[in-house]
Amino acid sequence: LAVLRAVRSLDGLSLSTQRLHVACLRGLLRTADADPRVVDAARSPRGDAEPAGRALNADEQDALIAACLAPRDRALVLVLLGSGVRVSELVALDVGDFVGDALTVRSGKGRRPRVVALPASAAAALTAYAKARVHGPLFCTRDHGRLSPRGVQGLLETLSKRAAIERVSPHDLRRSCVTSAAAAGASLNALRLHVGHALLTTTQRYLRADPLAESRRVAAALSAPASPPGR
Repeated sequence: LAVLRAVRSLDGLSLSTQRLHVACLRGLLRTADADPRVVDAARSPRGDAEPAGRALNADEQDALIAACLAPRDRALVLVLLGSGVRVSELVALDVGDFVGDALTVRSGKGRRPRVVALPASAAAALTAYAKARVHGPLFCTRDHGRLSPRGVQGLLETLSKRAAIERVSPHDLRRSCVTSAAAAGASLNALRLHVGHALLTTTQRYLRADPLAESRRVAAALSAPASPPGR
C-alpha cells in the first residue's frame, strides 16, 4: 500500500519525471530485497512523453528576431534557431569555436563534440557580434563574463514580451529549429546529427509536436477532389 501511495502521489508530474521517480523506487526496493510483488507494484506510467517546449511559427520567429535591439541578442536568437543547440552548449561556446559558418560544440550530452553549420543569417549576425575578439566566451554579459543559462532565459523572456508573443524558452528555439528544418525537407538523420540527438526516436518525438496540425493536413488531403479517371 505504501508503494502504491508513493506512485499515486506522482500524478500531475510529467511522464519523464514520474518514470525517473519510479525507477529510483524500484531500485531501492530491489536493494532492500523486497518481495518481488511489491517491486512490481511500482509501475511506470504508460504513454508517450512529449519533449519540453513548443515550436514557434514563422511569424513568432520573425517577431522575436525583430525584438532584438543589440547585436548580441540578435546573434544569440539566430544561432539558437539555426543550430538547435542546447542552452548549456550555447553558453559553453568560446570565440574559437566559431569558424567561418560553423560552430564546434564541445560540451554536448555524452561529451560527444559535433560541428554544426549555421544558416547564412546566423553566421553573419554572429560575425558582426564577435568582430575582432579572438578568445574568451562567445556570448558575454555586459561586464564581459560568460553568459549563464539563467541569463539566456531572462533575455528570451524580455524579448518575447517586447515581441508580444507567448513566453519563449531556450528549448522552444531548439524545438523550432527541428520542426522548421523538417518542414523545409531536411532528413530525420541529418536533423539528429545537427541537434546532437543520440537516437533517431528522440528527433521523431520533436516532430510530433502538433498532432492536430498533422490531422488537419490529412483531413485537407481527404477533402481534395479526386483526380478524374485517366490522369
